[in-house]
Amino acid sequence: MTSWARLALLRAAGLPLRLLGRLPAPVLRLVAGPPRVVAGRTLAVDVQAAQRLLGTAPERPPGAPVDAAGMRRRTAVQAALVGARPRVHRVVELVLPRPDGTLAARAYRPAPGRAPGVVVYLHGGGWVTGDLETHDGVCRVLALETGFDVVAVDYRRAPEHRYPAAVTDAVAAFRAVRDHPAAQGRPVAVAGDSAGGCLSAVVARRTRDDTRAGGAPGSGAPAAQLLLYPGTDMTRHRPSYALFGTGYQLGAADVDVYRDLYLGAEPPGAAGPPPEAAEPDASPLLAEDADLAGVAPAHVVVAGFDVMHDEGVAYAERLRTLGVPTRLVVEEGLVHAFGNAAGALPTAARALRSAARGLREAVADTAPELR
Repeated sequence: MTSWARLALLRAAGLPLRLLGRLPAPVLRLVAGPPRVVAGRTLAVDVQAAQRLLGTAPERPPGAPVDAAGMRRRTAVQAALVGARPRVHRVVELVLPRPDGTLAARAYRPAPGRAPGVVVYLHGGGWVTGDLETHDGVCRVLALETGFDVVAVDYRRAPEHRYPAAVTDAVAAFRAVRDHPAAQGRPVAVAGDSAGGCLSAVVARRTRDDTRAGGAPGSGAPAAQLLLYPGTDMTRHRPSYALFGTGYQLGAADVDVYRDLYLGAEPPGAAGPPPEAAEPDASPLLAEDADLAGVAPAHVVVAGFDVMHDEGVAYAERLRTLGVPTRLVVEEGLVHAFGNAAGALPTAARALRSAARGLREAVADTAPELR
């Protein structure tokens, strides 16, 4: 069976979920059950209905065996079931250089002709599970809503390639795209979700002082950064971990397992964070003021029902304190990784489109010709 045939079967299996948005509001509420309210936030009715239909993942016991391959399969199935797949003008497979090899990448052109900007996209998945396929729909929406070319990067994943391999790849990929002749004369932004949001923040800091060919010092920095429900601090659990650590898209114990697979702690999830967790390339929130000040303008989007809610908010507030132009959007009714559910859940689709438009506005603040 071809990959396209498998995808068609998976999407057919997810048809009941994709029909949720077409149900009359009273019927949708009946499917969802009584409103779920936590910390003054109400879970979106379509999200609650989907959770009721699918059930929630069981809580991971401490020290339970970790199966990275199985985690990747589950992520791929979820993306196929509920991910968006709008049509774009062209999709091209690419190869980008890194210091000791190459990286696979995929470019999305939203419409005929030269797009006014470029976005380098770094997928989520805890540095373990995501790839070009799981985030194909997210990149398509991002391309269509910004009007920019989007280049998705297939950076190396843990546990086969542990920290800082993903950081090395992300920085190298951004510089390769930015410096390519096809990108000359166009603003180049960086964007990512979850683990990719963490990597995007690191890219923005690591390239802050880069000089683009023929430009002034700092001209090689990203034009803007879009951080979707980013992980920004691996050293501690904030209150949102207690509020939303079970029963939603991402569990607190799962975050610890991803962290330890990425950083190399053994056994994953069984103890506290390893020392590498405090490094700014792993936890962008912990970077020194002098290193973080002056990074690219940021559009930060967090989900209300998400263990990572508080650290995303804290990062946006830190940037603001340092004078970085920053917009913070709290999608109060949504859960972690909502961008991957934009094909089935109307509230998720609206939030992803809004985030994409926010990135374009952030770029336009420094490139007024885009307005």
